[in-house]
Amino acid sequence: MLKSKFAGSLILFACAALLCGCGDSGTATIYQVSGKVIYSDGSPVTSGMVIFSSGKVEALADIKKDGTFTLKSAVGGKSVDGAPAGNYRVHIVNGGGEDLNIDSKEKTVEKEGENTTPDSDAAPPEIVAEKFRSPDTSEISVEVSADNKSVTIKVEKP
Repeated sequence: MLKSKFAGSLILFACAALLCGCGDSGTATIYQVSGKVIYSDGSPVTSGMVIFSSGKVEALADIKKDGTFTLKSAVGGKSVDGAPAGNYRVHIVNGGGEDLNIDSKEKTVEKEGENTTPDSDAAPPEIVAEKFRSPDTSEISVEVSADNKSVTIKVEKP
């Protein structure tokens, strides 16, 4: 059930972004943006999604097992690799990522010697501290430009 809610939300976001387009269609310079999301101790964040929000454009990427990501955004009604130049507020959410597998109805968990089926409505554990989960509370900002196409995002553990 959680998987379908997340997938539905992600599909809705993608459709809305592609239908309305975001930002300046055709005049924005798009830069390939990649990077790594790490905890303050230097270990990688191994799943989730990183979202860059400018108010005009949202760019996002799945976080891979090694903490790396490559942004995609919707510009002029088309999905493009990278993001338009500009300043972005960055936040991290559960979902996406190579480790994500919330289809728990087919999985069983060993709990004190007995097999149980996890609650399908149970949310996966949070991957970052609460302040990094919203663009309104995250203090991380990144400027996408010709000089800044690779970024390291440092967050705290929950």
